[in-house]
Amino acid sequence: ALTSLQSQLKDPWLIIDSGNMLFPEDKLPPGEAEAMKIGAQGVLIANSAMGYRFAGVAANDLAAGPLFLQTITVDKFTWLSLNVVSQNGEQLFSGYTVLSVGPLKVAVLALTDHASVNNGGQGFTVLPWQQVLPQAMNLLRPQADLTILLSNYSMAVNKEIARATPGLDLIFQSGHVMGNMQPIQINNALITQTGVKGKYLGQLDINWLGTGTWQKGSTFSHRFIPLSPNMEDEPAIDQIIKKTLQEMKKAGKSS
Repeated sequence: ALTSLQSQLKDPWLIIDSGNMLFPEDKLPPGEAEAMKIGAQGVLIANSAMGYRFAGVAANDLAAGPLFLQTITVDKFTWLSLNVVSQNGEQLFSGYTVLSVGPLKVAVLALTDHASVNNGGQGFTVLPWQQVLPQAMNLLRPQADLTILLSNYSMAVNKEIARATPGLDLIFQSGHVMGNMQPIQINNALITQTGVKGKYLGQLDINWLGTGTWQKGSTFSHRFIPLSPNMEDEPAIDQIIKKTLQEMKKAGKSS
């Protein structure tokens, strides 16, 4: 479905996953941990094959610990989080990426909800957003035409972030079940979310006229695309899924 959508788009596009890509909860059931790790790796491989080049690290993605994410990372894919750090305070993932989308320089940052993470003594911590976001924005805002935050925080916190960070243009939420949410504007930022469990794709079309200008002429349109079972399979992705399910089944029997 995603590949079909890409083929229909005439303007430059960017594929984004704001987090909670890998696991349904922030802890792995002991008897299913190995199979779920195999499933997570399959999800990452399939998403990478569909064109995802980065994703935010959300609380559920850390269910197997940050080392697991670093181990399964595939070529041309980057996990992003400004605030997941080691016990020594060293950042464990790239905090942001800057890329060209058509004529625009786009900065993408990510935050993990520090209040939702169950670190289970795995040697890492998650800092509050106030400790990391302002300095990152000071660095990136002069470089970027458009700034996007992938946020694992709740809607209430994301509103607070938008009000405190006027340089943000877009906030994509993950991890707090709200279903599909049409974009709303808080300060200079649009906040939106696509429903969980991969049942929808969200498409946001932007006519961008410059920084901080939603009120001054820049426009957008938005739609949610339901992913129904009768959609045509993409053979390469279907093969990845079948292989992953077979390996998960074997792991379940051996545990």
